Amino acid sequence: MWFTGINKMKTIKKIYIRGYFCCNLGDDLFLHILAQRYKNIHFILVADSNAAHAFNDESNIKIIHNNLFVNLINKLTLKTIHFEIINWFIERLTNASIMIGGSMFQEIPSTEKAILRLKTYPQRKNKTYLIGSNFGPYFSDRYLNEVKSYLLKLNRTVNNFVDE
Repeated sequence: MWFTGINKMKTIKKIYIRGYFCCNLGDDLFLHILAQRYKNIHFILVADSNAAHAFNDESNIKIIHNNLFVNLINKLTLKTIHFEIINWFIERLTNASIMIGGSMFQEIPSTEKAILRLKTYPQRKNKTYLIGSNFGPYFSDRYLNEVKSYLLKLNRTVNNFVDE
């Protein structure tokens, strides 16, 4: 199975990268910069085959293809146990998670769907880093409090992730 390759990299720090890697200039650029700056770290991401070709020249990026199986399992577990099991599993096989994004914290299309989307984000206390994100628009105090709660769990900066 494709998790086997991740688990064999025991002595090398492994970072799970979450973002929108579909020829998205911002997220793709962030990942290229991380890969070039931290050559001794393996970056693992889930991306579809159309986006994967953008990272072929980076030897320290491992791509798990977001195929029908991965999508189906994640959607099924999100509806039943309220988190994506494939992402959860990868998070546990890596040392930390980095979430790259822009408009990640919007309360659209509804409060319930926005809160459910928060549950798909990395949930590792003290081992998740957030790059390039903004907040809003939001409409309810409930959503504001859910996002505050999530962000307070992170409590990290990118400057200290290599030292940990």
